Amino acid sequence: MKKILGAILSVIVLALLPASCLREGERYSRFHTMADARWIYGDTLRFDFSEAAGADSTATPVAGDLLIVVRHSRSYPYSNIWLELGDATGMRRDTLNILLADVYGRRLGHGLGTDFQRADTVARGIVLADSAEATLTLRHIMRTDTLDAIEQIGMIFIPEKNTIDR
Repeated sequence: MKKILGAILSVIVLALLPASCLREGERYSRFHTMADARWIYGDTLRFDFSEAAGADSTATPVAGDLLIVVRHSRSYPYSNIWLELGDATGMRRDTLNILLADVYGRRLGHGLGTDFQRADTVARGIVLADSAEATLTLRHIMRTDTLDAIEQIGMIFIPEKNTIDR
């Protein structure tokens, strides 16, 4: 009888474990789906990570790594994408070049069929201290007004195990 109860308890724990991991992972990732797989030059995307940073100013700052994710189709005509990453205040900005294909035209990242996803770590050890610093903006700065075949753009914040002391 004890073996059966132990087995049932193990199955329940194993069934609940992935669900709890997914909720935590969703808390630190944000994605924007592009209408008609088109990203217009003037469209600035906002990514709010205030949940990760804490809702109030007394929360302990969180340090971690920031990844940018680009989901695109094979019909994307370029081998890279130039992006401008900034904070909500517009005071800090950085220019990023994310490679989506190699010099031979082979798509980088992972894909199934005609869709590909490329994730790139763009910052290590950044600190999300409050809601103002925890909102990041992203826009494309390619030499064309509209980028076709861009399906989704996302950011993933991976917190370090230890938080930073104030």
